[in-house]
Amino acid sequence: MRQTLLDRSFASLAASGWRVCLGRLAAEEEGVDRERVVGKRAFDYGFDELREHFASQFNESLG
Repeated sequence: MRQTLLDRSFASLAASGWRVCLGRLAAEEEGVDRERVVGKRAFDYGFDELREHFASQFNESLG
């Protein structure tokens, strides 16, 4: 899978969103029924922590 970003400053947002999405799909593959995570619900799944992690990995400053 590949995603192209026109603005690199969105890299941590995109990576965090994909991690939440793929985590939900992995749970479903294991037979665990999970809700579809959209919008503000992503914060309940550690979106902020993921974004901080990816920002540090990508040397991105969070404003």
